Amino acid sequence: MTPSIRAAAIVAGVFLTILTGCASAPTHFLTLVPMGSGSSAPVPAPSDLKVESVAVPAEVDQPDLVVRESDGSVALLETERWVAPLSDQIRLSLNLALERRAAQVSAPAAAAAQSVRIRVEVRRFDAVPARYALLDSIATLSVVAPAALQLACETRLKVPVGAGFNALAEGFQSAIDELAGDLARQAASLRAGTASCD
Repeated sequence: MTPSIRAAAIVAGVFLTILTGCASAPTHFLTLVPMGSGSSAPVPAPSDLKVESVAVPAEVDQPDLVVRESDGSVALLETERWVAPLSDQIRLSLNLALERRAAQVSAPAAAAAQSVRIRVEVRRFDAVPARYALLDSIATLSVVAPAALQLACETRLKVPVGAGFNALAEGFQSAIDELAGDLARQAASLRAGTASCD
């Protein structure tokens, strides 16, 4: 084998090794829906309570997980991806949590028939690996009948997380569950006529 052919073979081998290394990195899919959420029958809610839409910031509205670095910059992790669009994941997780939470909040019988629609605007969806998951949002709750009522509430939740990207997803799951509890209480107050964010 001539030196030039040998050199070409080495270069080709290195290139093939690089390609193989890149191809071997598996994609890991994350979800905001807790394990077992759909395995049991939902708790009947005392009234119609539903998150209709969720808006998320453009910088995190993509399939790849976006994390914040220690220097304040952000990193896009191509091998860590959401299993579905982030806004859909948050909406589904909130509605499943509301099915569990709404039954825990009592409402007057007359108010229980009122349908409450919720729109959530996520202002920050920050993740710092092995430190915290942060969910900062404003929710607008609306009742149409018998009278038009509306309530807007801000919520900022910061959940400590352990190492690993699964821990980050679980941190966001906990934050969403806590937000659902707040929304259930706020909906009850709106139906009762007190319209309180507390």
